[in-house]
Amino acid sequence: MRISPKMEMHKIIKTIRNSKWCLWEGNTLTSIPDWLYFSVALILSLYASCFMITDSIGTIAQRIVVTLGFVVWIFCAKHLRKGPISWLLIAAILVPLISWGAAHLTHPQWAESSPKVHRLTSWFMFIPVLIWLGGREKNVLILWSVALCGVAVSPWISGGGWEEILNGFAGQRVDFKLHNAQHAGMLFAIALLGVISFSRRFMLKHGEVSWIGVGLWSFFIVFFSSGVLVTQSRGVWIGLIFALIIMALITVYLSRRRKFKILTFKTILCFVLLGFVGFTLISYTSTSDIILKRLSYENEYMLKVAGVIDGDDVVVSQSTGARVTTWLECIKWAKERPFIGWGGNGRRIVIQNSVDLPQQMKSYGHFHSSYLDILIMFGVLGLAIYLLLLLSFISNVWLNFLKEQLSLDFFLFFIAFLSFWIVVNVFESYMFFSSGTYVFSLIVGGGMTLFLRDNCKMRESHS
Repeated sequence: MRISPKMEMHKIIKTIRNSKWCLWEGNTLTSIPDWLYFSVALILSLYASCFMITDSIGTIAQRIVVTLGFVVWIFCAKHLRKGPISWLLIAAILVPLISWGAAHLTHPQWAESSPKVHRLTSWFMFIPVLIWLGGREKNVLILWSVALCGVAVSPWISGGGWEEILNGFAGQRVDFKLHNAQHAGMLFAIALLGVISFSRRFMLKHGEVSWIGVGLWSFFIVFFSSGVLVTQSRGVWIGLIFALIIMALITVYLSRRRKFKILTFKTILCFVLLGFVGFTLISYTSTSDIILKRLSYENEYMLKVAGVIDGDDVVVSQSTGARVTTWLECIKWAKERPFIGWGGNGRRIVIQNSVDLPQQMKSYGHFHSSYLDILIMFGVLGLAIYLLLLLSFISNVWLNFLKEQLSLDFFLFFIAFLSFWIVVNVFESYMFFSSGTYVFSLIVGGGMTLFLRDNCKMRESHS
């Protein structure tokens, strides 16, 4: 009997899938041919590891993952589309169209020539990610580990290597060519939160201490903490400290509940506090001059705000002053079109046509705040989509944890990420940059694939 190439490929894929060397587990969410599923899973890993450090490979991988993922979502995953996420995705398509049409009616001279829905729909790239993760916790951990390694090697792949790191400790602000220093700091901070949240998985193997894991964990704590420091992003520092405090408080609260193992929570609490203390010690002993210099950078502006000193050049010369100045102007323009905004190019409209902004700020492309950027472009409707998306994810995290369908370390990481993300997007427009949508898609996609997996199991048990 002659074996066709298709049958031969299916046999090879099945052999690989059943092999003990195959780390990636099968899809539990939808029926996808094995050859397609495992092929795109490999490409997804390339996206997670390479997107921020090698544009050519990462971008191509992203396009394949997203395109095929949405095809599967539309044609093969009807049971997964029932929920608020699908409605929010539809809204993310309609709101830019409505805003664009209104712009042509009210200010056609400034309106874009064609509608561009990608500014909001890019937030939903987590949908293809959750498809290719297949509802498997192990796959999520593998993908995040690959992304973690990608961030860890970024100083040597995209950045200047040891020289840039040493320049950072010497007081120079560095970014490792990850967009800019704020985006690099954001990536390192989230990596640090992940290492702290999954401390037990690093340090324990089959219930016993793994000294290799302890060493790796310790290295990552020091390395990512140092990365956060040398990027000198105060908004990231604030978000990281806030997230660590939230993690510690939640851990203390949960440790008082009898249904949880107190020893486990005490261990995790120690890891959280150890990470926080390590971050503080590194700040104080190694880079105290950097911290003090960066935090005192805005003293002149603060004195002007308080009315102690005068000077028209004070506000525009400092980053906080520039932010506050543009934020106030943004709010003033947003009040004129509060519901649907000024259209997809609303940021450029305000910055270029404002008579109150100093000339030095005319080159700005955004308002350094995701919330204000959404508001000025798509109004309250656009902002509602984003907030409802966050609320949907938060509610899923909480409900699945209460049902004991989400492990403690995943719960802590999601809470830490959300706490951090809500804060840092006040100071930078991460949701409109590829670094922000990259992080958002991997983490939210990882969470949603687990939530949908559990929902599928519940539905099967009732049928």
